[in-house]
Amino acid sequence: YKVLYEKYKSQSFQILAINVDSEVTKALDFLNDYPVPFIVLEGGKNLASQLNIETMPTSFLLDSNKKIIKMHSGFKSDDIADLESEINKIISSGNNYAEN
Repeated sequence: YKVLYEKYKSQSFQILAINVDSEVTKALDFLNDYPVPFIVLEGGKNLASQLNIETMPTSFLLDSNKKIIKMHSGFKSDDIADLESEINKIISSGNNYAEN
């Protein structure tokens, strides 16, 4: 996600990560080892439960009206090309969005 963020941030692309760990220290330790250039919020376990999210990470591409355009579960390095394709479609349509 860092690569996508760095590549598209100048085009109104944003990433907002939500930590679902019960122990904040685990998340902080992870972020110390693997820093990210985007915002990471705490307390996402309840939200993940409400949305029936079972796979981590789960990503949502949102348009400028906060409408979910695409949901993506899990992550493999091969997924970057698919996500980038979706990002380009939205940007080329003139619709700014954020990924969560």
